[in-house]
Amino acid sequence: MRKLIKIAAVLAAAAALIALTVFSFRADSGKMLGVVVAEGGAIIEVVDQPGERESILVDRVVAPDDSWVVVHNTAEEGMPGPKVGITRVGKGESRDVAVELEPGVELTPDLLVVMHADRGVRDRFEFDMEYFDKSPDKPYFIDGMKLAKTITINQ
Repeated sequence: MRKLIKIAAVLAAAAALIALTVFSFRADSGKMLGVVVAEGGAIIEVVDQPGERESILVDRVVAPDDSWVVVHNTAEEGMPGPKVGITRVGKGESRDVAVELEPGVELTPDLLVVMHADRGVRDRFEFDMEYFDKSPDKPYFIDGMKLAKTITINQ
């Protein structure tokens, strides 16, 4: 009987640990920040891309599952502004990922490239900052930091 209790306790602890690694919560608000991945489990490599352009080229993406690469204008203090481009990538490594920018949208000099999980309806981006808790396609976080890169396009 004791052995069975120990096994149950180990299984419960493992389940709790898995649950904690899937999502991250802000202590001050209790709001979910995003999908937590281990260092190296999700990667975005992108460099500055000066000049007018119709797309952003992301050199390398490593996605722990099907994901979205989202490009935002920057808002105050480097926070994400409106979404200006998006493309879906499959699980694993992708190179030279072109993210088409929305035509006719005025771009800020700096853009923010972010990766989100595709956890809702596959092939449909379902993230809304105003309804963060209800949005299934949350951004990835590594060591408490959002996986995001700021690039300059120098318009």
